[in-house]
Amino acid sequence: NTRPGTLAYEIYLDEDQQQLINIAAYRDADSWLAHTRSNPYSREYMSVCELVSLEVHGNPSPELLEIIRSFGSAKVYPALAHG
Repeated sequence: NTRPGTLAYEIYLDEDQQQLINIAAYRDADSWLAHTRSNPYSREYMSVCELVSLEVHGNPSPELLEIIRSFGSAKVYPALAHG
């Protein structure tokens, strides 16, 4: 993925093409929001897919946290403070 702030993006699809795992890493919450807003397929994906789980590792902004929580069973694992 060449969108600014996207550090890694991997998609894995099982042999039957029934289950997909998407692993993505973004520099920060703004980068994730920008990716979501600029991805022309986001709404299409969500209209044909059932989200089974969502894990977020890091510290999402309040705006992003609201979106994450709208998915229902999302788990957020905050980053530890360095000190």
